[in-house]
Amino acid sequence: MRSTKTHLLALTGMLLALGSGCGGSTTVGEENPETTALEIDHYFGLCSGMGSWYCPRAREVGSDAAWENLACGVQGLDVKWGHHYELEVTTKPREQVPDDCGDAEQVVLAEVVGDTAVEAGTRFSYDVGGYELYGDGTTVYLGDEPMRCEALCSELWDLSQQPNTKLRLTFEHDAPGSAPRLVDYTNL
Repeated sequence: MRSTKTHLLALTGMLLALGSGCGGSTTVGEENPETTALEIDHYFGLCSGMGSWYCPRAREVGSDAAWENLACGVQGLDVKWGHHYELEVTTKPREQVPDDCGDAEQVVLAEVVGDTAVEAGTRFSYDVGGYELYGDGTTVYLGDEPMRCEALCSELWDLSQQPNTKLRLTFEHDAPGSAPRLVDYTNL
């Protein structure tokens, strides 16, 4: 499996290739830089750098390609859990790559084409090691993201303390566009 940094470099390459197509390349300071149509998934992916956190998952609109994590997000857009976005974006080289990010290219919002809240009942899953979980009895945290888990929290906490634990956590959006809630888990 490729690392997050490899995924980010692949997405950056895709965005640069698209920007250098028919109309020429995007240049910092260009009045009308070329845009790329990008979609952002309704849930985040695990990113790492100087720690780990959850960041937006993106791909070219209409693509069947795997989702790529945008460790530094999209400048100018506050991505929310439970929303699927279609965007026009530009990219530009970073003068200095942040240690906690790794994205050599900065993805900048040009236009929000669509912002759709996912339906209540939409589910997704993560496979995590027990060491990636911590909680307080009513909430489980993935990176710095709190996820409601109600009765499952104490069970997960007990499992996460066992060596070499691998879990598949299943989350659900309770309402359109809502933050996810943990609804099930499987010990892998």
